Amino acid sequence: MTDIFRPLSPRDLAARMTLVNQSVSQNLLHQFNRFMIDAEQAKAEGIPQACRHATAQADARWLDMETMLINAAPIDRTSGEIEASLFAQRRKAGKVRS
Repeated sequence: MTDIFRPLSPRDLAARMTLVNQSVSQNLLHQFNRFMIDAEQAKAEGIPQACRHATAQADARWLDMETMLINAAPIDRTSGEIEASLFAQRRKAGKVRS
């Protein structure tokens, strides 16, 4: 495995984005927070359908924001399944319960 895992601070990761994408991701974060507040209120009022709808909307906003941040990250996307290779290494070392 040739990937080097270096943690990036959120500020460094956001700095790699264009100004437009930074604004869009901030907007998505605000929308996510708003939908989560709506979901909590609907849950407190006992309206499960409204809670599910708000949660689904919040999840969609979070996924969009996450995708934008991941696309800005300096990672090699051609190396294949990183998690699978890490799992195989851990399993070989006996660190995975079967």
